Amino acid sequence: MRAYPVPARSPAHRPGLLRQKKGAGVVAAVGLSLLMTACSGADRSERSEALLETGFRQLIADSASAIPSSATVFCIGLGAVDGLVNAPPRVMGALGGPETDIRPASDCSLGPPAYETLTGRPAVILHIRGIDCDSGDRCTFQGGWYVGNLGASETHYLAERHRGRWVADRDPAAPETIS
Repeated sequence: MRAYPVPARSPAHRPGLLRQKKGAGVVAAVGLSLLMTACSGADRSERSEALLETGFRQLIADSASAIPSSATVFCIGLGAVDGLVNAPPRVMGALGGPETDIRPASDCSLGPPAYETLTGRPAVILHIRGIDCDSGDRCTFQGGWYVGNLGASETHYLAERHRGRWVADRDPAAPETIS
């Protein structure tokens, strides 16, 4: 496993950089609010969190072959990668496991390379933004990953709820942005 040095803590790379972007919180909160409004039924919050969990699981699967093996932690958030807010706590809890080290976006820095601020471990930053639901059972969103300069990808996803479970996959008609 290759170890990355912890970058100097210059103002541009200070811990908590991802949570200090003021406008992003509003955008992510509005996106989650719209998602919850679009979902119909008794428990909108549970449905929206289930959609986010499914979306992040798909991002982890889609990024597995492209990210450096040295990146040992996933930092997840809502919004654009340079202005993320943390995903809801229940989503964070559902994603963690013995083989997947999940952290909130606010625990990581963009670097480059991206790293967990407390430990300096290399990280993959996963994000979901632009959630748009045309019904309680069909949504689209942008999702991507970032590890540093020339190490990022974002694409358009389609999500549908079948028999109470969300399924998300890349939109085959949409282009993927890779750097």
